[in-house]
Amino acid sequence: MANAMGISKQGFTNKMTRDSFTDKDMYLIANYLGMEIIIKGEKEYVLKED
Repeated sequence: MANAMGISKQGFTNKMTRDSFTDKDMYLIANYLGMEIIIKGEKEYVLKED
């Protein structure tokens, strides 16, 4: 997973420990897993690569 995100294994562990994933991190993880991120509220948003 760390490789897919372009970070070190320690960097990934730090993000897990600190719960500090960004929207880009979530996109990269979902993309790696063949999924997409959908945020629902009053409106619906799908995270896509910039």
